[in-house]
Amino acid sequence: MAKQTYKLHSHQKLTGYMKKFSAIEKSLLFEISDDKLIAKTHTPDKSVVKLGSILISDIMDVVGEKENVKIGLFAVDNFVASFKHFGENEAKLEINGEQVGADTVATELKASSKNLKISFPCASTSMFRYIDAALASKIIDTTTALFSFRVDKDTLTKISALASLDSENDTLSITSKDGEVAFKGKSFEMSLPGVTSDTDGDLSFYKAHFNFIDKEDSEVFVTDSKVIFKSLETDTAIVIGKVE
Repeated sequence: MAKQTYKLHSHQKLTGYMKKFSAIEKSLLFEISDDKLIAKTHTPDKSVVKLGSILISDIMDVVGEKENVKIGLFAVDNFVASFKHFGENEAKLEINGEQVGADTVATELKASSKNLKISFPCASTSMFRYIDAALASKIIDTTTALFSFRVDKDTLTKISALASLDSENDTLSITSKDGEVAFKGKSFEMSLPGVTSDTDGDLSFYKAHFNFIDKEDSEVFVTDSKVIFKSLETDTAIVIGKVE
């Protein structure tokens, strides 16, 4: 693979996107695929899966030739933190790689400006479970949802604060009963104003997993085995499994 170079015009958008995933797992497999930067990650037990994409043109411009490439990073937080040493609109991102079977795989990332270069060796993609497009579609499929609703970012932030009151309880529930949808902990129950449902149901998941949800306006789908939060602000979805 020839070296690829990108001129970042918003490294805050790049690092903000990466931070969506580093809370779940410190290493990350992501890829440049056509016109998008795509990332998918999961907890070690696969009880939480997060998927997302962002247009490459929103964060950087290609300098020269571009090709699709898979990139494994050991420490996403270190990669993100490195950009605080660069001024806005001055950093370039260089990707070096090699051919591995049918895939082009990155071997090194390099962030640079006129006066500074920071290199990041890449992890072997064999360390990661690759989620292809077909599997991703299956994971975030909502056709079996018992009920669904929309929730705004302020409400998600409030629920997170309320959940922190339950220091002795490690689960959080979403319920739909008699047309009313609510989030419930051990010591609180918060119904969602203006949200109704024709179907009764409930699902409990680990409270710690709620911290992985982006605080963005979202559409929520509750099935009998998982809850899916799909952001209405970004192309991001997170799937959280039911407590067994």
